[in-house]
Amino acid sequence: MNVGIIAEYNPFHNGHLLHLENAKNLENAKNIIVVMSGNFTQRGEPSVVNKFSRTKTALEMGANLVLELPVYYATGSAEYFAQNSVNILNKSNIVDYLFFGSECGDILALDSISNILADENFKYKTALKTALDAGNSYPRAREFAIKTLIGENHDILKSPNNILGIEYLKALKKINSNIKPVTMKRHLSDYNSIESAGDFSSAMAIRHNIFNNNFKEIKNSMPKAAENYLETEFENRNAPICLDDFSFLLHHTLKNKSADELAEILDVTEGLEYRILKAAEKYFYISDIVKFVKTKRYTHTKIQRAILHIILDIKKCNFNRFNTYGGAQYIRVLGFRKDSEKLLRDLTENASIPVVVNLKHASKILDRRQYKMLQKEIQTTDTYNTAVSQKFKKSFKKNYEFTEPIVIV
Repeated sequence: MNVGIIAEYNPFHNGHLLHLENAKNLENAKNIIVVMSGNFTQRGEPSVVNKFSRTKTALEMGANLVLELPVYYATGSAEYFAQNSVNILNKSNIVDYLFFGSECGDILALDSISNILADENFKYKTALKTALDAGNSYPRAREFAIKTLIGENHDILKSPNNILGIEYLKALKKINSNIKPVTMKRHLSDYNSIESAGDFSSAMAIRHNIFNNNFKEIKNSMPKAAENYLETEFENRNAPICLDDFSFLLHHTLKNKSADELAEILDVTEGLEYRILKAAEKYFYISDIVKFVKTKRYTHTKIQRAILHIILDIKKCNFNRFNTYGGAQYIRVLGFRKDSEKLLRDLTENASIPVVVNLKHASKILDRRQYKMLQKEIQTTDTYNTAVSQKFKKSFKKNYEFTEPIVIV
């Protein structure tokens, strides 16, 4: 039996290790297959360390196989992030269970809400429109609509991992998948907390301490091997990377694009392009631009995503075209354990979409549309490494993806 996990590991911490260990303890569990975001994440931020280092950590910590969630969806809303992660697991045709963490730890409660969102009946749509028309952000409007329908005053939709869990369940329903979902209650501090909490600090708290040079604060929150990988990246001047490290790239892009061109970018909606351009006239750092642009209607994360998509040149037309043809166009293997070669063979033999193991051979197995999605991955990795080279004054290597081999531990 193979268990699927969807993760970012940004960075890998004790909560992730507990999650992996619990996945292995599922009845008859044999292999753990992780779908992981690449160099950019769902909050509209770069990963603290690059995807290859995070892949090594995941494999060392117990994963058997790590697959990449394409950047179009790794940086998407919870719905698209979840939908395409689930699709990759489903189209692999070798995954039996989806195991995820949630704040509530109650699969029935999450499932009841996922049924409403999957159905989207008239009452739900009416309640959602009412809340949006009142000026609420989409997440708040959706929370209001759900409470209107189920008549309960609970906070399930206030917690990000509950929201992702609901989206996973909704995605499984929409494609009528045979994968069985299982959830475990998170043992971490609040997802959005920047306060350290001993052995189980959140990834956000760990990132906060990293960027404030409080390295002593993170030692108890991470397995030793994960900490060692992180320190190696710091010593090699490959990390840490944050969104502000892309500020120069953002300003360069804004100088070369009109407002109309910005409006073509994913998540740039309802005149957001003008607010971003105005903010960029006053501020250099992206964090300051985000604060200026933020309104009641647009969440901090929504604005970060829009800005990141501008930097990465992720257009609505391409995003919509890929969605029309099923979302993720291929399954890309970032790494695997030596003792899991049979699992890799099972994947390549059973998957219903192409499996990319060696990037140099990708053009031979992918059609034009599929390869276009992969090309964006190659381009955005170069963008990530541009920020690394600028921050640490290192030489820049174009087409880095072709020089970095698949991770094997």
